Formats: sequence, structure tokens, C-alpha cells
Amino acid sequence: MKRAHEARTRQRAPSARALPDGRVGNPQTKLLAGRSISVPWGCELPKGEKLIQIEVAPDFDSETAIFTGPVT
Repeated sequence: MKRAHEARTRQRAPSARALPDGRVGNPQTKLLAGRSISVPWGCELPKGEKLIQIEVAPDFDSETAIFTGPVT
């Protein structure tokens, strides 16, 4: 049980890396219901991967939202 919690905590830790335009970390904005936002995040997937699932949460105390879709 401890390992699963540590993995989740490690996964959700905020990034301190600077983006190419000098910004650091995650977007600092509130998103209203029914609206969307685009952010310049990237990841590496195995070659031939056709589906991706992304889990996001605004903080450690909130429920997560899970998005699933095709890799394009």
C-alpha cells in the first residue's frame, strides 16, 4: 500500500522545469465548468502506441479527472 501511495505522490509532484518561453511549472488559472484549456506539456510513448490515458488533479486533495483518447 505504501508503494502505491508513493508512486501517486511522485506522479503528481509539480514540475520545477522551465518551459522554453521561460515559464515555470503548471498553468496558474481557474477553469470554469464547460470551458477548456490547452497547455504545452509533452510526454514520450512507446512506438506504435495507439491510446493514451491522462489523469489530472488541481491539487492533492481534489478528485482526479481522467481523459482517454487516441494518439495522433
